Amino acid sequence: MRYSFNINASGTAGTTAFTASRPVYLKALYNDSTKQATLAPITSSTNYLELSSLTQSLPSTNPNSSLSAGQRYIYIYLGYAYDKYRVDFAMQH
Repeated sequence: MRYSFNINASGTAGTTAFTASRPVYLKALYNDSTKQATLAPITSSTNYLELSSLTQSLPSTNPNSSLSAGQRYIYIYLGYAYDKYRVDFAMQH
C-alpha cells in the first residue's frame, strides 16, 4: 500500500498511516444502471486515507441516504493492516 496509495511509512496515524491490526476497506460508489464502481474519496476530509478512498472502519449510519436513486456505497474488504503502511490481504474480498 505504501507505493500504490502513497501511504507514508512514518506518517501520523489516522492521517497518512494505518492503525495496525484493524481491517482496511476500499470505499467505492456503485451505480446500479451501469454496474460500475468508482473510487469514492471523501474530498471534504483532511484524512489522507479517506481522500484515497481507503478506510479502516465501516459507517455507523446509512451513508446512502444522500445519494441519487440507483447509487450506493460499497466497502470492499482488503484485509488487515500489518503496520502503518502494509496490509495483509485476505484471500477473499
